[in-house]
Amino acid sequence: MFSQRLVRGKRFFEVSVSDEEPTVCVTRGLVGQEGTELRKTFETNELAEKYAKRTVSNKTGIGFIPVEQVARKAGMRTRASSLKRSIEEAEIALNVSKNLRRSKRLSGGTFTQSNNDGRGVVDPECSIKGTIVSLDSVGVCDVMLAQVVPSAGVDNFIVLQLIQEKGRNDSFVVFKRWGVTGQVGSISEQWFRGLAEAVLTFGKQFKQGTGMDWPMSDHAKPIQAVPTAPATSWGYQQLVQDDECRRALASGNHGWWFYWVDDHVDGKETGWYPYDAAGAKTTEKLFLESQLNTNYTQRVVKSGFYSYLVDLATETQTNITLPSRTMRQIRRQPYGAPLDESPPHALYAAWSC
Repeated sequence: MFSQRLVRGKRFFEVSVSDEEPTVCVTRGLVGQEGTELRKTFETNELAEKYAKRTVSNKTGIGFIPVEQVARKAGMRTRASSLKRSIEEAEIALNVSKNLRRSKRLSGGTFTQSNNDGRGVVDPECSIKGTIVSLDSVGVCDVMLAQVVPSAGVDNFIVLQLIQEKGRNDSFVVFKRWGVTGQVGSISEQWFRGLAEAVLTFGKQFKQGTGMDWPMSDHAKPIQAVPTAPATSWGYQQLVQDDECRRALASGNHGWWFYWVDDHVDGKETGWYPYDAAGAKTTEKLFLESQLNTNYTQRVVKSGFYSYLVDLATETQTNITLPSRTMRQIRRQPYGAPLDESPPHALYAAWSC
């Protein structure tokens, strides 16, 4: 079996050839994340391995380095790298602290919790019973970050929340969930016995994800992102969220999604077929997000082995894993409404959650 993993900066590129079949698997993405996987099948193992080696050669020609070489160099740089990382973390903490102190001054020198009036929704994958923290002069500590580059097949997310444990005035948790859109992803929980340190950690996590200081504004206003175009670099951007729609998603009272079959795949008759529960919930979430973040109508969703480019504007899904790039029409059934069973056509009705 041929296998080679390369890195360049924060990106990795892995190529492998299966022993069982002449298939080349290429995975690429950011170090520390799952990445995007593509497969290509050949007639013989020899052709597959030749293609894999040529791909590795092309990548090393543009600056990618085998992991083994990086590991050897890292052994000589461990102490220097550790010191540099400590300095970077200290600088992030200092910037966050300065920004928070500016917010304190604008609010009259205090930095305390406020009544959030039910704002913010604890992530459904979070096991903690509690409420989202809202801070005077800063706002609700509930952030959704997205890294979306449809042309590269990249769609990652970070959920970042500061939660106060139910019934405990001195127990706070910085909750983070991150991964590939369509998957649950990874989860971390950092517990604190005081608000100040929890807020500082929340700010550091935000800085690491976006490259921007938190709070983003010096004014005494809640944090609110502005709908912008998807990132053209590999950075994350903050999305605007609607709490009522998020609660509807969590309760199951949300729209459903269907895909059109007219090629008799798997022996299916021509007609509309429902997404499974997880797929419908993910697509509905992305649809609701696109209503507030109008440039995010193209998303990449990982579902099992396959990745799909979902275009919410044209109502299509394209399998970008298969070489054939099979495209199908999709349709939304609003919650409580009957499904329009007519063949695919443009629908421009105003949808709501």
